Amino acid sequence: MNINGLDPRRTVGILVADLFEDLEFWSVAMRLREAGYRVLVIGSKAGETYTSKSGGLTATSEATSAKIIGQRKVTGSMGIKDDLENAGGIWLDEPAFRDGNRVWGRVVDDIPAYQRELIQALGNP
Repeated sequence: MNINGLDPRRTVGILVADLFEDLEFWSVAMRLREAGYRVLVIGSKAGETYTSKSGGLTATSEATSAKIIGQRKVTGSMGIKDDLENAGGIWLDEPAFRDGNRVWGRVVDDIPAYQRELIQALGNP
């Protein structure tokens, strides 16, 4: 079933904000695209362009992240911990995990654990 032209079974959303970590975003986005998934960039405001820490890369949000977290488990870098908790998330300090249909990872060093969790989730929705 397609929703707004997107097949939810083949679409993966990635949250971004200003000064996102280049490797954390692009290594995952490119791997997903390579596997045939459509990557939906999600930011705090649809249509807004976010700049990476290096300043050399940007990502433009296609959807808004407002109210998508709710009372779900979350993780990320310590720099966004307060934002995630303020959005209703339940903070866990773990390298990577799956909560329902959402996969979370913390930092660049955790990308391998995150990628393993993501591949498992995509294979077992």
